[in-house]
Amino acid sequence: MKQWLTLLIIAGSLQSAVAQTDISAFFRQLQTFNAKFSQTVVQDGKTVQSSIGTVQLKKPLKFFWDYQTPEKMQLISDGKQFYHYDIELAQVTAKPIAEVTGSALIDLLSDKERLDERFNIVHLNKSAIKKDFPQHGRQWTKVADDFYQLTPKQITEENQATKVIIGLSSAQKLRVFYAEDAYGENSFIFNKVKQNQKISDKHFHFTTPKGVDLLGVDVLGG
Repeated sequence: MKQWLTLLIIAGSLQSAVAQTDISAFFRQLQTFNAKFSQTVVQDGKTVQSSIGTVQLKKPLKFFWDYQTPEKMQLISDGKQFYHYDIELAQVTAKPIAEVTGSALIDLLSDKERLDERFNIVHLNKSAIKKDFPQHGRQWTKVADDFYQLTPKQITEENQATKVIIGLSSAQKLRVFYAEDAYGENSFIFNKVKQNQKISDKHFHFTTPKGVDLLGVDVLGG
């Protein structure tokens, strides 16, 4: 019996080590990301928002989320400055990217530390995903083949994600991103994915359109 227990412990340790290596290597080599997305926000077990749009990401910390429904808005970062452009309200809120805390995806894009230094990482198969995430599992497993659960080793922010799920296709494309925090659940499914293709830094440069109110102070003090 002790031998079997020892083997199970060793096997579990090896599986965890492999999972850490696999997903850490994936994010180390991921430099740019371009996709269409569908997003679902769940609070208290109920879906409170469903959105679709497009996204472009570039390390470190550059992103452009273009929400098309139900409300048109853009979330943009040039790596230093963050802009929230509410198109319907004709209003832009600007702040330094350092003040945008608690975002699991921003954390993964920061490249400040290795993933296995910040997270406990476990590989999950499709059966485990369907069992542990009944509200999302069936849809996730249609687009992704390998899943990784990341739980932070330390919680430092009230709105920090307490659990992250990454779903990769057999072609090593990021297809599922899920973050759970004290306020609810955020689930993204990506399609038309393009990874590590050239994206100009100019794409992430934001200029406030004429007639649009600008709130906040930018990093240059303008």
